[in-house]
Amino acid sequence: LIEDRYIIPDTTSNQVAINSVKVLGKEIYPTELSGDSIVLSYDRNSFSIDFAALDFLNSHKIKYSYKLEGLKNNTWTTPSNNNSTEFSHLAGGNYIFKLRVLNHEGIWGKEKNLLYVHVETPFWETTWFYVLIILFFSGSIALVYSYQLNRNKRISQLQLKALHTQMRPHFIFNCLSAINGHIVKFETVKASEFLTQFSKLMRGILENSTESWITLKQEIETLRLYLVMEALRFEDKFSYKIEVEDEVQPSSILIPSMIVQPYVENAIAHGLLHKVNGSGVITVKFLKGNGNLKCIVEDNGIGRERSNQIRSKSKITHKSLGLKITSERLQLLQGSSIANIQDLKNELGEPVGTRIIIVLMMKKVVDEDLVNLH
Repeated sequence: LIEDRYIIPDTTSNQVAINSVKVLGKEIYPTELSGDSIVLSYDRNSFSIDFAALDFLNSHKIKYSYKLEGLKNNTWTTPSNNNSTEFSHLAGGNYIFKLRVLNHEGIWGKEKNLLYVHVETPFWETTWFYVLIILFFSGSIALVYSYQLNRNKRISQLQLKALHTQMRPHFIFNCLSAINGHIVKFETVKASEFLTQFSKLMRGILENSTESWITLKQEIETLRLYLVMEALRFEDKFSYKIEVEDEVQPSSILIPSMIVQPYVENAIAHGLLHKVNGSGVITVKFLKGNGNLKCIVEDNGIGRERSNQIRSKSKITHKSLGLKITSERLQLLQGSSIANIQDLKNELGEPVGTRIIIVLMMKKVVDEDLVNLH
């Protein structure tokens, strides 16, 4: 490296000039370039330059030193007879190719800004692009947060509505009236038994309402207690069965809470209570399938067509609120509310009941879940 204090002042400045400038091997000076500046695109960011001092008598004794200002560690090169150089893969920005000449007398000429170079910055490295990316991700995070906040709020609202539908005053009043009927008849043992079942049902519903996910075992127990009370209310007008496939372990599976009961309630109210011939039977099955849990609610009632006719005559046309709430909760909790309703018919094409297949997302119970459930 040459220190400035050792440089002899210029007394005979040599004129220097550019002979050629090439970009990726293609010559652009003097054919295309005018003036002393060039602009390179980000994908054509390499160039070579050929230069010379105008000294016809002593050109072989002249030495050159140069640097490209704008590069990191841009120091002057060691003086040499080499009158060309190349710069490759330049980052976006502005550069100045500076040259100074050492003549045959050992005198340095003044440094000259021989060529101004501007390399365009690719758009993905520009400040405005980074700002847009930051704004985009910040906006996305805000939207996701807002969506999750609204979603959780809606789930909580629906969970509260589901609790109201399961503990509606009409149902509670009828259950207590049925229990009171046994007391009036001095059937105290039976009344005490049903009162115990009723209190367990209320407790189960309240406990399940505080959780978005409960074990299948909890759901089955709450469902059993509900069916016991419904059978009492309607004086054993129907019987029920709850079946669980051998591969399903109720205590090891989590499912959305308070989901199955509205479908069972609908089957009883619109399928079994209007049945005239024979006793009603409702069957609830839990089966594994494709990573999900299938719940099948089947009854041998009058069928949807006959039920709709009765409802039409009684001017009851509204859809079950419980089913509507359940459908929306499933949509929010698991992204779908699949409930396939099938009309069961005999060989003569006569309705003999209804089957509802509900597909539930399930999760395995882990230790943290067990802590939260107790």
